[in-house]
Amino acid sequence: MFRLLLDENVYPDITKLLRDLGHDAVDVKQAKLLGASDEQVFSWSQEQKRTIITFDRHFADIIMYPPSSHHGIILLRFHPPLLSEILDALQALLADFMGSQFSGRLIILSSAGYRVRSSP
Repeated sequence: MFRLLLDENVYPDITKLLRDLGHDAVDVKQAKLLGASDEQVFSWSQEQKRTIITFDRHFADIIMYPPSSHHGIILLRFHPPLLSEILDALQALLADFMGSQFSGRLIILSSAGYRVRSSP
């Protein structure tokens, strides 16, 4: 089971799917972070030991958010952002990482697969 925080730009259906799969998934609205800055979202996710799922490319800035400093960030890169493609890609990613952790990793997820940047 993964502990996940879904940013405000992520479809609510994704939160539901993740919960249906047995993951501890909350969105920023449930965390009372709606409208919060990236820094506030990041800080809360770290306090709660949650991986952030987002479309926000700012979270992929490894200078601002070095992989060694967080519990994982999954950046969604889908053009156009079709819900079915995102759901399929997320399910495949979670299956690949089952029994592992996202901690210390920036994952760029797209319909073509995913890339991982880890801490050195």
